[in-house]
Amino acid sequence: MQILKPALKELNKLPHFKNLCYEKLKTKGMGNRITHIQFYFQPVTKTSKDREQAKRDIRTIAWKIRSDRMLKELQRSRKQTEQKQQDELAMEILGHTFQHPQQLHVTLVIDQIQPVEQGYEFVLKYYNRGQEVKAHETHAVLPNKEALLEQIARANWLKIADYPLTNTNQQPAPTRQTQEQPTPQQQSTQTQQPTQTSIELQQEPNGFKTFKNLSRGQQPSQQSTSYKDILRSYIGRTLYMNSNGVPSSLKIKDITTLPSGHIQVDIQDVDKPRKSLKPFSFDSAKHFENWFRKYVE
Repeated sequence: MQILKPALKELNKLPHFKNLCYEKLKTKGMGNRITHIQFYFQPVTKTSKDREQAKRDIRTIAWKIRSDRMLKELQRSRKQTEQKQQDELAMEILGHTFQHPQQLHVTLVIDQIQPVEQGYEFVLKYYNRGQEVKAHETHAVLPNKEALLEQIARANWLKIADYPLTNTNQQPAPTRQTQEQPTPQQQSTQTQQPTQTSIELQQEPNGFKTFKNLSRGQQPSQQSTSYKDILRSYIGRTLYMNSNGVPSSLKIKDITTLPSGHIQVDIQDVDKPRKSLKPFSFDSAKHFENWFRKYVE
C-alpha cells in the first residue's frame, strides 16, 4: 500500500486517470486478509449519494469501450454491404443495348460503369451499322441506374430486347413501325431510292450527346425481312456466359454467312479486348437466334 497510494496520486495528474480510486476487498472465509484490490473511477461530488451514482468500475468502462468499437465495426460492415448490393444492382444494366425507332441503324450501348463519389459514371457508346463512333462516346455521372434509364427513355431509346425477333415465317408486330409491311397499293407507288445518312453531333437538354439530322432516304418497305438484315442487327450486342464458373461478357463483332450456308459469329471479350477468341459457327440463322436468346440479358 505504501507504493500504491503515491502511484495513484501521480496517475490522478493525468487526464485519463483522473479520479481513479481503489478499494481493498476481503474474501469471505479468509479472515481479515485482503485478497484483492478493485480499481474504479469516482468523480468528486458534493454528497456521498451523488458520488456513489458517479462511481464507475474499470470493467464497466472497458466493456463500454469494447461495445462502442463493435458497434462502429457493425455499422461500417453494414454500410459496405449496402454499397456492394447497390453496386451489383447498378452493374445489372452493363451491356444493355438500345435503338431509336427512327434510327434503327444507330445503336446505343452502356459500355462501362464506374463507382464515383456522386454515384456512378456511365460510359455510353454509339454504333452506326455495327461500327463504333468513338467521337460520340458519352460520359454521364448519375446517382443510380434508374436515373440513367429514365433519361434514356425520355430520349425515346428502346431496349433492343423489346423488339420482337422476326423471320420470314412470322407475322410482324403491328405496333412497330420498323416491322410494318406495305399494302400492294403502297408498293406500286413506292420507288427505290438510295439510303442517305448525314451525321452531326448535338447536345440534348438532359446532357446526352446524340446524332443530329440522322435520317434515311425514303425506302420501300420490304414484304419480308431477310435474314441477312436481321443478323446484322445483332452486331454490337453483348452476351453473358459462364464457363467453368467464370462469368464473361462477349460482344458480337461481326456475323458472316459462309458459302456452305453456315453462320459464323466473331466475338470479342469485353474485359480482354485483345484476347483472340474462336468464332462460333451455326447451321442456320434460326439456330443462331435460338442460341442468342439463351445468353442475352
